[in-house]
Amino acid sequence: DSDEVPEPVVPVGEGPAGALPEPETEGRKKVSIQEVALAAHLARELPPDTEPGLSATYFFEPKNFTFPFGTHIAVVEIDRETGEVKFQRYVAVDDCGRVINPMLVDGQVQGGIVQSIGQALYEEVVYDEQGQLIT
Repeated sequence: DSDEVPEPVVPVGEGPAGALPEPETEGRKKVSIQEVALAAHLARELPPDTEPGLSATYFFEPKNFTFPFGTHIAVVEIDRETGEVKFQRYVAVDDCGRVINPMLVDGQVQGGIVQSIGQALYEEVVYDEQGQLIT
């Protein structure tokens, strides 16, 4: 089900984050991302076969899918302090079939790139019950 979130690989309170202080605020435990990252990076007492660091992998396997007719690759630089993203290079390869109006195709691809970057980095993406994009 797409509404389910997979269980964490390391339960809360175990692994590198388990050594962090647990300040109580309104009944909720809060720890900053900086504290978690520092604890993961400086972890000394880890379970066997565990390396310091933070990482997670999740694979989405839809029941039905289509094959894309193109691919896009972005090379980005991310400022670790500010979170600012700078694109160093962006390559789009799309099979459009027989192109009648090249300028129109270029505009569609460029517009799709800009919309995708906006959705990925800056915008809230909202769909209605039928899957139609409404933002």
